[in-house]
Amino acid sequence: MTRFYQCDKPSIYIYCTSKVEKFEYFNDILWGIEEEELPFFVKYIENLNSQELSHRASKESRLGIGIGVDKEGIICLTTNKLLKDEPLYILNISKNKENVRAIGTNSARLVKGLPLKLFRSE
Repeated sequence: MTRFYQCDKPSIYIYCTSKVEKFEYFNDILWGIEEEELPFFVKYIENLNSQELSHRASKESRLGIGIGVDKEGIICLTTNKLLKDEPLYILNISKNKENVRAIGTNSARLVKGLPLKLFRSE
């Protein structure tokens, strides 16, 4: 099932499965983007992996930045300039709350041209 929402503002697109509700840290992605004061747009798409979701999101976003979260809890961050199989970051959503938030922050920093946050080792 796909849900469509209207989004007129240039935004970071986050495409995910509807199962993200079960992941404790999903909102941290959104809060990371919000901290950088950029808009985001969430769309639910089923039966794709995180790389396909993030690639599609980056191609459809006017900012060229996409995040994908699949049913296994794998997060991908990519840009519209990268190949589908070579995203910028791949991360497990349940491993580290700070790193999940950094995915959101870094997506916004890519748009702004600011240095990216480093990830904590697990």
